[in-house]
Amino acid sequence: MMGRWLARLKSGKDPGTHATKPTKHLQEDEKAGFVGFVAPPQGPLQKTGAIASAANDDLALSELLDAAMLVCDHWQDGPEARDRMRQDVIQTPPHLRADLLAHFQRAYAL
Repeated sequence: MMGRWLARLKSGKDPGTHATKPTKHLQEDEKAGFVGFVAPPQGPLQKTGAIASAANDDLALSELLDAAMLVCDHWQDGPEARDRMRQDVIQTPPHLRADLLAHFQRAYAL
């Protein structure tokens, strides 16, 4: 199916292509570069940009919550204190979470 589409595009005979021929010869600096086609990726997809950032934030939050629960274990906190700790960690701004994790790791030898 894709082959027919590609063939129509290359031939320019499809009514919807609206391809026109140049009316004059193009100068060297006016010539357009090659326009190619994007092939689907051959390997596994990699997360980029905002998706990678969100995945890293989730991982950092998960690691921080695990460390916070170990701190709660150290202090033998009950369910209410653990819930408060969990909420405090979740409400910690993302740019401060690495510092809080480092504090937990230093102070509690995690």
